[in-house]
Amino acid sequence: MTAKEFVKAIKKEKQNTMSVYFSNISETKVGQMIKELTNMGVPNEFLFQFVDTILNENYYHMMLALEGEASLDNIQMTYGLFDEDGNELTGSGDLESEAFKQFMAE
Repeated sequence: MTAKEFVKAIKKEKQNTMSVYFSNISETKVGQMIKELTNMGVPNEFLFQFVDTILNENYYHMMLALEGEASLDNIQMTYGLFDEDGNELTGSGDLESEAFKQFMAE
């Protein structure tokens, strides 16, 4: 797996999460809160953008932290992330670059 494939998989997971949150039958706490807010008159489109932005920023930050470019709880270090074939996904800057392309440069 490459850094690009890893980030793409995370992006797909985020999209799946958004689908669950905004489905009419969502049983998640977030989905229930979204329903409550739309029932209170908050536009669904606004809530979608809001939650999407939160997830983008958080996933991006976590991937930066894995590369050592951001801190986790005020601890900044580079982590080694490997796939099951032993391919390293961190350390080259590719993860950070792909994360920016797929999560922040939209």
